[in-house]
Amino acid sequence: MSLKHSIEKQWYGKPTWLLALAPLSAVFSVLSLRRKKQLQAKAYKANCPVIVVGNIAVGGTGKTPVILALIQLLKDSEFRPGVVMRGYGAKLPDTIKSPVLVPPDADANTFGDEPVLIASHAECPVWIAKDRVAAVKAAEQYGCNVILSDDGLQHYAMARSFELVVQDSQRGIGNGWCFPVGPLRESPERLSSVDFVLNNHSSRSLKEVAYDDSAMVLQPAAWVNVKKGTRVPVDALPWRGETGANQRVVAVAGIGNPKRFFNTLEQMGVFFEAQSFDDHHRYSSEDFALVNGRPVVMTAKDAVKCRALAEANWWYLEVEAILPEALTVRILSHCINYSAQAE
Repeated sequence: MSLKHSIEKQWYGKPTWLLALAPLSAVFSVLSLRRKKQLQAKAYKANCPVIVVGNIAVGGTGKTPVILALIQLLKDSEFRPGVVMRGYGAKLPDTIKSPVLVPPDADANTFGDEPVLIASHAECPVWIAKDRVAAVKAAEQYGCNVILSDDGLQHYAMARSFELVVQDSQRGIGNGWCFPVGPLRESPERLSSVDFVLNNHSSRSLKEVAYDDSAMVLQPAAWVNVKKGTRVPVDALPWRGETGANQRVVAVAGIGNPKRFFNTLEQMGVFFEAQSFDDHHRYSSEDFALVNGRPVVMTAKDAVKCRALAEANWWYLEVEAILPEALTVRILSHCINYSAQAE
C-alpha cells in the first residue's frame, strides 16, 4: 500500500500512526481560524449574490456537477450567472496576473480540466485566478448578476452571501480531524454556520432519496463519444454492437474519488477493468499503452483532457446532478431577494 493510500485509509477510518501529528493539527486549526478572522475583516463584498460551493474536507465530492446544475437553474430563471475558480492544474504564462476568461473550446491542459468542463458544457462565463476577489470583480464587470465560486469556502477575502457545502455521503467528514491527521480544512463545527449541507448519495437511486431534503444523486444522462461528441442513450452501451455484451472495457478515472465512478459503472452493468489516476492527472499516450484497441470509458472531467488522444471507441459518461427541491428553492429565493434589496 502506498503512503498516499495509507493516509487516506486513516483519514476516512480510524487514525493510528497519524495521531503522532496531532500537535500539527492543533496548530493548523488555530492558524486557520486566525487567518479567517483577519481576511473577513477586510473582505470584498460584491454587488450581487456570491454563492460558494465548497467543502471543509479535501478531495472530490461532486461539486462540479452541482455547479453545472445550479448554472442551468439560474439561467432558466433568467439570471446571468458567472463562475470563478482557482483553475487547479492550469498552465498559463507567469506574466498573466489578472483573471482569465476561459474559452469554451480551450485546451484543458492549459486552462485546467474543471474550468474547461464548465465553460464548454454550461455555456457560462468562467474565470480562473489565484486571486478570487479579482475574479469576482471581473465577473461583475462582465455583467453577471449571480456569481458561483467553485470551491473557495476558505477564501475569506471574498465575502459570500450563500454557502453550500457538498459532502460525500459515505466519506462525510472522515475521522473528524483537521489536516494532517484528518482530511478537514476547518473544524466540523464549521458546518453549523453554512447555509446548506448537500450530501452526495452517488450509490443510491433518486427514489431512495426522494424524501431526504439534503440529498442529491448523480444520475447517468448519456454516453458521449470523446472524439466526435456523438451522444447515445445511457442504456444503449455504444460498444456492445461491435464486440458483444460481455467485453471488458477499460474504465479510466482521474478524479478526487475514482471509486464513485467505478461504483456507478457497476450499477449500470458495465464489465470493466479499472484504471485510476490522481485528481487532475495530465494524460499522455503512455497512460493508454495497455488498452490494445479495447473500448475506453471515462468521466467528463477526464474527457476534456483526452480529446487529442481519443480513439473512435472512447466514451465518457455524462452525469446530471439531481438537486433536492429544498435547495433549489433556497437558492432562487436568495437570489431574488438579494436583487430586490439591491434595487
